[in-house]
Amino acid sequence: MINYRLATFFTSIGIACAVGVLGILLFPPDTDIEKTENSFKEWFRNKNNIKILIRIGLMAIPVIIGILALILSDRLFIDPDFLDDYPGITIDPITVKIGNWEYPIGRLLLNFVFLPIFVTLIPFIFLYLAWKTFGVLRKSYALNAIGFFLYFTGRILQGALEVADLPHLQAIMPPLIILLALLLMVIANNYEQLK
Repeated sequence: MINYRLATFFTSIGIACAVGVLGILLFPPDTDIEKTENSFKEWFRNKNNIKILIRIGLMAIPVIIGILALILSDRLFIDPDFLDDYPGITIDPITVKIGNWEYPIGRLLLNFVFLPIFVTLIPFIFLYLAWKTFGVLRKSYALNAIGFFLYFTGRILQGALEVADLPHLQAIMPPLIILLALLLMVIANNYEQLK
């Protein structure tokens, strides 16, 4: 259980770094030096100060989610199957039931809400860079965006097929998608040499 929480925490730190880069790309600092005022209202009227606050907010959100994953109760994250395997554990999990399927609410939020949001950020950064550049770099960034999107899709599909209890599809589809994604990323990063 603690391994899942630590992995979530450290992943959120990495995502915070990626989101920090995204904040700098989307909200670059202005080169104009504006007259600074000492009043609180004037501080918020400065565009650079607002951009700094947005960047800090973008980086703080994943870190806060990671900290919450570490400190919230085990009842939110423990898998009911784990309790069946170890009958001596007396934790009463908080789960969401959809038909016959039961899943812990904490993991549901992390895996099916926050993870897809965070996963779209890295391909978005590469798409943004492809949009802003030209030539070989544009093609390289675009291929990286497609590669990361396919990679994360394969990883999410791997977990979804495991939860759906489809072992044959889980053994074939996600690895093929992940291999295709890695191939695209290798091509993207060696695009100049492969021309």
